[in-house]
Amino acid sequence: MIKTAFEKDDENDDSPLFADFEGYRSIIKSRLDNANDAGDYSLNDQEVVIPAFLAAYAGQSPDEVKTTAFPRLPIPGWSFNYRGLTKIAALKDVFSTINFNHSYNSQYSVSNYNNSALYTENLTLDNPLTDVGLANQFNEDGNLVPIFTAQQVVLTERFSPLVGINLRTTSSWNLNIDYSKERNVALNLSNIQVTERSGSDVNITLGYTKAGVKIPFRIRGRKETLPNELRFNMGLRISDSKTVQRRIGESSIVTEGLKIFRLSPTVEYNISEALQVSFYFERNVNEPRVTTSFLNSRTAFGGRIRFSLSQ
Repeated sequence: MIKTAFEKDDENDDSPLFADFEGYRSIIKSRLDNANDAGDYSLNDQEVVIPAFLAAYAGQSPDEVKTTAFPRLPIPGWSFNYRGLTKIAALKDVFSTINFNHSYNSQYSVSNYNNSALYTENLTLDNPLTDVGLANQFNEDGNLVPIFTAQQVVLTERFSPLVGINLRTTSSWNLNIDYSKERNVALNLSNIQVTERSGSDVNITLGYTKAGVKIPFRIRGRKETLPNELRFNMGLRISDSKTVQRRIGESSIVTEGLKIFRLSPTVEYNISEALQVSFYFERNVNEPRVTTSFLNSRTAFGGRIRFSLSQ
């Protein structure tokens, strides 16, 4: 699915990929009609809509996609991790750790499939329809009976992460950035409805550790220096998820979705092995994409004192 991974919906939440799916049906239908002398297919037959769905959401040509619900070979995912930049002298003096990572995975599944009892010879799952014998049986409505029937086909894609960066400086600063994306596209074959769930998530963590911090105010007329480490951490998360139902000839409907913003800086100091003092601030904003839910926001701040009796 990586060829269509970055396609975006328009301002009305309509998808260009779903529009392709609608148009590709007629091309797939013509291919099958020309190959089968027994009769013609309808635009919503499973043999038509499944190849059209795969072609649209995998970025393939409808003239070349195989007319099967069961592709022969899987395409592997991958994972990438690189740490070699610290070998560069100019960077080594500034950074003790530089790590980049990226991961991609895509899956395809067919739910609850079986073959029609009218077709029993030369049945295989991994070949085009023309290799297993074209459909030549008709139902009471005069439509061709499909060789295989299924309830649903699903395409799933994950970048986990799309971009991941981990930096640590020689002056004890830490920076972690993680940007992930995923989508799940399901074609329900009973009503030819596509349900698309998509989401993106950005997590940023900034940290700093320092010993010997001078207190910015005077105690007993003099400025004191903290003997232990002072730790600062700030987390930022921005995520966006959306579920859209799409039907042929109808407008798209957003049925679920949420935008999340979270900011959470903290400061911690160990006075001793038994006593820790911390200050925190947290801001959460949850903005729904549907009008049946309400905006929710929360702000919290304060301090904590932890004393351990086990020391």
